[in-house]
Amino acid sequence: MPWPVTREYVTAAEQALQVRFPAAFVAIMLRRNGGEVSFDGDSWQLHPFWDQSDMKRTSRTCNDIVRETRRLRELEWFPADAVAIAVSGDGDRLVLRPTAETPGELGSDVYLWQFHGGELQKIVDSPFELWE
Repeated sequence: MPWPVTREYVTAAEQALQVRFPAAFVAIMLRRNGGEVSFDGDSWQLHPFWDQSDMKRTSRTCNDIVRETRRLRELEWFPADAVAIAVSGDGDRLVLRPTAETPGELGSDVYLWQFHGGELQKIVDSPFELWE
C-alpha cells in the first residue's frame, strides 16, 4: 500500500547514494512512496524512500531504495552506477542509471536488470510509463 513521503527523505537517499533522482520519479514517489506497478505482465514492488517519521512508516519502508541498492552493489554482476527502484518475485530489478552528460544525476530511463545473468535492458523512457 503506497503512502506519501516528504522531500527530506528523498534528499537523505540522494545524499546516501550520491545521486540525484529524476524529477518525474520524485514527483510520483512523493505522492505514493512504494506500492506496486506492472510491466510486461509482471508485478513489481517499488522500493520506497526510508520514512522515519513514525514507527509504522519506518517499518513499512525498511526495504528502502538505499538499503536495497547497497545490498545489490555487493554483487559483482550488478552495475555499480545503478539504483534499484523495484523488485519482481524472481529477484529481477527495475533500476535507474546516471546520464552520460551529468555523472550522479540519474536519467529518467528505466532499465530491467535480470538477477540471473546480470543482463540490463532499457524498458521505458520515463517512470510515468510504469504507472499508466
